[in-house]
Amino acid sequence: MNNELDLKEVTFNNIIQGLSDIGFIIEKKEENKNPESKIQFELLLSTGRGYHFPFRITFTNLLKDVFVISSNISLTEEDAKSIQSMKKRDREQIFMDLRKLVFPLHVNIETPFPRIFLYKEITFDSISTNKQFLIDEVYNFRNAMELVKIRFDELYYAFYPEGSRTDYSN
Repeated sequence: MNNELDLKEVTFNNIIQGLSDIGFIIEKKEENKNPESKIQFELLLSTGRGYHFPFRITFTNLLKDVFVISSNISLTEEDAKSIQSMKKRDREQIFMDLRKLVFPLHVNIETPFPRIFLYKEITFDSISTNKQFLIDEVYNFRNAMELVKIRFDELYYAFYPEGSRTDYSN
């Protein structure tokens, strides 16, 4: 096995251990030690403490010493209808608001309607000797996901004050 893949595997296992130690739940774990594989290591995680939206940690062949934390948020049908019924300027404001919420947490966001894609790239070196940095970055990511969902909840209840919220799909 090559050194790059070995380093990814060690980092992957350290992430599993570090996040398991603080209560994150590994929903799914995939390992592909083929150096040519597009995705070599991947976790699907959730917190299990009131935050039901999973996220992924992915090690790809394209990124040599970086892993990615990511999540797709699909808007509910009600959210999509609400946003579509808004004026263009108001729709754009919603997506500007989302960027203002998540950028301070160092999380990137792409908004190809009706999906929201959040991601964060982290170097192996940054977590190799600092477990707290990993924990902080994962919580920042989880909090960014929650901020996005809260913004859509606010929008939903503005349109449907007596409504009953359906779940987001991920």
